[in-house]
Amino acid sequence: MERRIAAQPDLTIDELTAELAVEHGVKVHRSSVGRLLLRLGLSHKKRPASA
Repeated sequence: MERRIAAQPDLTIDELTAELAVEHGVKVHRSSVGRLLLRLGLSHKKRPASA
């Protein structure tokens, strides 16, 4: 997860959750991903950046 955030730091929690489901077959709730990011000391965006 840390490498994924480092590679693309503007990912949202929803995007990370979707990637886990597609790439790893793991279905988790977005709040679980948010808690993991907090435990890892990583910040996260709540919504995508405006274009």
